Amino acid sequence: MASAEFKELKILIMGVDKKVSDFSQQLEKVEHEVKTDVNVLKTKYDESQLEITSLRQDFTELEQGVAVTRQLFSQNLNIEQRKANAIPIANAHRVPTRGSGPKPIIVRFIHYGDKQLIMSSAHNLKGSQIRILDDLPVSMKEERFLLSHVAYTIRKKRKIANTYSRCWGTYDT
Repeated sequence: MASAEFKELKILIMGVDKKVSDFSQQLEKVEHEVKTDVNVLKTKYDESQLEITSLRQDFTELEQGVAVTRQLFSQNLNIEQRKANAIPIANAHRVPTRGSGPKPIIVRFIHYGDKQLIMSSAHNLKGSQIRILDDLPVSMKEERFLLSHVAYTIRKKRKIANTYSRCWGTYDT
């Protein structure tokens, strides 16, 4: 009689173990889906952000990121002062970096069209060290960094010359 009860308990425990493992697998799937959704949301959230690098940094307490970016828009990007001041900016701040040199400024625009206006005017910065880039999530920046090294080694191995087009990006010749 004790052995029958023991077998029943053993079967019951095995069933509970199976259910626990099934729940843990489901939990892992949900965690993966949530992480994927978070990355997608970060990417969509960052669509209205720019990263401005190599902009001279004045270490004054009163420096405001918004004022510096508006000055950049009017002076360097050749956007008229009235229009540059009318662009609504949600936030602009410097980001800490490793090493010395100017810290990049992250600018978040309220309207995506304003970001596109700035990006289309970025060709006026040619010859200066200032760059305007899309601000991407860290994970995407890391992946692009790794892919750039792979692309470089492939181009070097195949002895492919690189040419750049302002409209279409890179293409092989």
